[in-house]
Amino acid sequence: MSVGELLADRYEVRRKLGAGGFGEVYEAYDRKRDERVAVKVLSSSDGAALEPDLLYRFKQEFRALADVSHRNLVALHELYADGALWFFSMELVDGRDFLSHVAGADPAQRFDEGRLRDALAQLVTGLTALHGAGKLHRDVKPSNVLVERGGRLALLDFGLVTEMARQSIDGRVMGTPEYLPPEQAAGSSLTSAADWYAVGVMLYQALTGRLPYAGALLQMLTDKQNRDATPPRAIARDVPADLDALCCALLAREPAARPAGDAIASALAARARLAVGSSSSSSAPLSSSSAAPPAESGIDVAPTRRQIPASARARVTPVQRAGGDVEQAAQLLGRDDELAELAAALKRVCDEGAPGVALVQGAAGVGKSALLEAFAASVEVRGSATVLRGACTERELLPYRALDMVIDGLSRELRQRPADELAALMPRHASTLARLFPVLARVSGIELAQGDTDELDLRRRAAEALRQLLGRLSDQRPLLIVIDDLQWGDLDSVTLLAEVLRPPDPPRALLVLAARSDAASGETVVQRSVALAGAAARTRVELSPLRRDDARALAERCLREALADAALAAAKDEQVALAARAIARESAGTPQLVAELSRHVVGEAALSRAGDDGPLSIDARALSLTDALGRRLEALPELARRVVTLLSVAQRPLPVSVLAGAAQVSPESLHALAPALRARHLVRSAAGEALQIESARVGAALLQSESEPSRRALHRALARAIEAAGDDALAQALFFHLEQAGEHERAAECVEQAARRAAAALAFDRAASLLSRAIELRRAAGTEPSHLRALRSERGRALANAGRGAEAADDLLAVASELSAAGDDEEALDLRRRAGLELVRSGDIDRGVPVLRDVLGAVGMSMPSKRTVLAALLWQRLRTRARGLSFVERSEAQCDPQALRRIDVCWAVGASGLGIVDTLSAAYFQMLNLRYALDVGEPYRIARALAGEIAYAAIRGTRGATRTQQLLLTARALAEEHENLHGLGMVEMGGGIAAYLEGRFRRGAELCERAEQLLRPRPETAFDVMSSQLFGLQALAFLGDLDALAAKVPQLSGWAEQRGSLYALTGLCTSPSRLFWFARDEVDALEQRIDAAMAKWSSVGFQVPHYWELCARCEIDIYRGEGERALARIDGKWSALSQLRNIQLVRVEAHWLRGRCALAAAGVGAAGQARRETLRQQARESAARIEREGAGWAQGLAFLLEAGAAETREQARALLSRAAAALEASEMSLLRAFARSMRTDLDAPQPVDGVADTVRLARVLVPMIGC
Repeated sequence: MSVGELLADRYEVRRKLGAGGFGEVYEAYDRKRDERVAVKVLSSSDGAALEPDLLYRFKQEFRALADVSHRNLVALHELYADGALWFFSMELVDGRDFLSHVAGADPAQRFDEGRLRDALAQLVTGLTALHGAGKLHRDVKPSNVLVERGGRLALLDFGLVTEMARQSIDGRVMGTPEYLPPEQAAGSSLTSAADWYAVGVMLYQALTGRLPYAGALLQMLTDKQNRDATPPRAIARDVPADLDALCCALLAREPAARPAGDAIASALAARARLAVGSSSSSSAPLSSSSAAPPAESGIDVAPTRRQIPASARARVTPVQRAGGDVEQAAQLLGRDDELAELAAALKRVCDEGAPGVALVQGAAGVGKSALLEAFAASVEVRGSATVLRGACTERELLPYRALDMVIDGLSRELRQRPADELAALMPRHASTLARLFPVLARVSGIELAQGDTDELDLRRRAAEALRQLLGRLSDQRPLLIVIDDLQWGDLDSVTLLAEVLRPPDPPRALLVLAARSDAASGETVVQRSVALAGAAARTRVELSPLRRDDARALAERCLREALADAALAAAKDEQVALAARAIARESAGTPQLVAELSRHVVGEAALSRAGDDGPLSIDARALSLTDALGRRLEALPELARRVVTLLSVAQRPLPVSVLAGAAQVSPESLHALAPALRARHLVRSAAGEALQIESARVGAALLQSESEPSRRALHRALARAIEAAGDDALAQALFFHLEQAGEHERAAECVEQAARRAAAALAFDRAASLLSRAIELRRAAGTEPSHLRALRSERGRALANAGRGAEAADDLLAVASELSAAGDDEEALDLRRRAGLELVRSGDIDRGVPVLRDVLGAVGMSMPSKRTVLAALLWQRLRTRARGLSFVERSEAQCDPQALRRIDVCWAVGASGLGIVDTLSAAYFQMLNLRYALDVGEPYRIARALAGEIAYAAIRGTRGATRTQQLLLTARALAEEHENLHGLGMVEMGGGIAAYLEGRFRRGAELCERAEQLLRPRPETAFDVMSSQLFGLQALAFLGDLDALAAKVPQLSGWAEQRGSLYALTGLCTSPSRLFWFARDEVDALEQRIDAAMAKWSSVGFQVPHYWELCARCEIDIYRGEGERALARIDGKWSALSQLRNIQLVRVEAHWLRGRCALAAAGVGAAGQARRETLRQQARESAARIEREGAGWAQGLAFLLEAGAAETREQARALLSRAAAALEASEMSLLRAFARSMRTDLDAPQPVDGVADTVRLARVLVPMIGC
């Protein structure tokens, strides 16, 4: 497959530009960015696997400039990986190489001096910016330096770039030999002087037309170390003296003797009159934060003062000068508490030998990266842990992108180990792990696995390999894994980390994650990461702005450092202190804004001088963020100012296409401008090719100078651009801008249209939110009450469909009252029926049941009393059976509306609402629902009624299985005949509930899963979907499928918490799905959930949730060794269980629980012999009751109780064997595993997969009196 075909989804490849040692470069058209770009593709020979070293270097080339923006460094866009295809996109530099550009037009003229000086000045500026970012290029040569027709120079090809402070010497000579410095050939550590040596070689070539050293490779490298190069003037007498001196200095054999960027720039500036333009030769080094933007932006690229003091940099990066000495950045200010929290978390990992997770969150610019770097650096200095660093970025579209840099660092770490140590560290499936992360094949002993492998199996084995590898590394020394900017991470990485950190025996590792607290993108990734380590220790560090005193100290340091760097006369101490206090106040403690205001001061906006040589005076009154930003905006071109102002008005991320529309320019122009604005901390990237203002505070400050008419015009421009884009994801922004532009009616119309589109797409939460906004807008506009009622009713339905029943009921009841007052009783009745139904479904029983009673009364019906309900139910059951299931089919239009309304009311009370509160009354109305539906003949209502009857028929369990199956077949055939997917979903849910109640748990889980799939895409099914999930979870709990519970319980729990569904929250923690918490040894958390849920549940009668609560609390008692308390609890509620014991599954479950409570109580040491025998007999009676049910699935439970009550160990083992066989037949795998474990050792059960504390859970599920 050609490169063009591989990239065709986004890029149109137009021509090949060239090829290097490991990459091919193509010109392409980027459809998404709407511009010409260059695409560099990592090449492999003949389709072979990628060479791991080349892949590592390829990624390093991209990452070298990730945080650096400068007009003389090529701008990189995005890094991609798709299987074996790796490539990145970058700006297209259409120019000639350095030597070709500076060559003279006349063949007799070796070089054009003006061009040479200009190009050399630009190269120095770009390379200084790279060094200011703490990086070495290591491959500076003419072909990697291109000059465009307009004269702009760009340094390319960063494949050999490295961090100055983190070099590793592996004995290999990297780079192009002709341009290598002597110290590299000697194997010494490199400094920025290595790159300046290469510049010297290029200058020498330009001046003389030859290399300073020639000959065979070994001879050339030897000569570089042993003799000085012949001076250029000795070869060509016309070489300017200053360039000759500069060239010789750059080629000095000793690195410390070579000039650095500052000195080179000064030397060139001394002859500025010969240069094309003096702005090309700045005399000040530029950091990555202050680097000048691309020339296309029109922004001045030659600042005359150091722009960001070292102490205010976002990252604490050691800066290595040409001479080789290292300056550590200033100690982090104001973060002692946060550093102490992280240190304590690492100490816990070291002391306890268990993993930990620390999440650092804070707004943009508050110093998260600096904190992480300072902590990691301190750990490295102390040697208390092996540090692996990583970071996420929106510009890397890779698999496992949150871990990719960490694994690259791991490969570096492993390559430094001796062979024998490496062999001991290697995990079993190392080659499989290298399939996920090919750079690991750089490590000796790791080969890339070949051949096709099932994706899930590949991930499982790779996770196990990574777990083993990190575990063995951590046996030597604990690990500190740092991942920055997690908001750009991915769920696959989080899932893999969860596998690595799970018990038992996880690595001794502290995982420190940092994420923006104000970033909507990646929210799911961050939330999932909070609970990453399961039972591991967790630390949460909320990074707030600096305290006033710390901000003042940082400001003072920044001011003094900046004044010194700018070579300005010192200001008086009191003046600096006064300015620092003002900066601390204006910045509100944000380190980034402290730096911003410090630049403002040093930029002389607030400086004055007493005489030519007098001390500086700082006017603190002139210091304000608004003023500082305003002055910076004034210095920007018109387009840059408009873009920044539009983003300030937007108050949210905007796609580049929309922003371009509002600014009335091409997207290509914005793409070219964005790096410059990012470098000046005015804007930042957001997800999906979007930009946003750097911070809300910056945006607010920028807007202070805008007049009200100007703001309205900007809002209007944004609204028009968003409308033109037609992107529903920006609907909220559209409404906001229309309203702010004063177009209220248009805003309301757009909101309502968007709400209906959301509802049609089943996005009911969004629809409800939009309708709330529409109601506000319409009220403000004085809209007619009838329209407001319609909107509130619509919102009520949307809330109900979203599963937020209590909120829906409030709307529906309010509208019903207004309709009744207006005389529309029929519509009001339907709304009250729906409201009562939603209240009961959401768990608000005390409000819901009275509403349903009123609705029954409105259609001439009433609730039977407790004394008569059973007789009434039996009578209706007889009448329905006598009638049979035949019917005359009629369409809804042919049916009497009153009859349909009565059916709907019976369905609401019986089949859909009251069953969790009053089983007999619900069964009564369900029987009426079925009979009335058959009489009327409308197919959907019949299928719905049959689905409800299936579940109620299954109350008898295995004894009623024949009738249940007949009902299921009839209902399914009817729903399929009429192609009613909603009706079919209801039928499958009824079948799933029936299978569960009959002990066919596997089939029950499958049918509930199918019901969920059928119902989820339909409106008005939130409760039914949730019910399918709850019953499915209960079936999975009986099966003992802990993996499925772990996948589903947290998900449904989050849904229920978000929507306030008390029914779901109660069911999750009290019903059999409570096993999820028991298996994780999180019983305290489970009890807290039960307390919180039941505190809100109705206390009337003894409902299904009360029964579930009883079961859960008894098991918690047993788990804690309080058997007597458990037994007293269930004995105290036994009579209250009488009505629910009409359900066979409840009877079996209740007797099993009572028997376990008796065994647990007998196992307490304080129980006397007589008491123990009484309890032994009670357990046997419970077993006998279960056996009399004749339910095959329950036989294993009876055997477990009998084994627990056995009088000899031989009897106990024999009964456990029978129990294991019966449980295997019923597919109750967890209980079977416990039976087998106990049979092996009655006193100390063997560990069971997925169970954190086997002994304590065995006490709950298989209690033994002792033999």
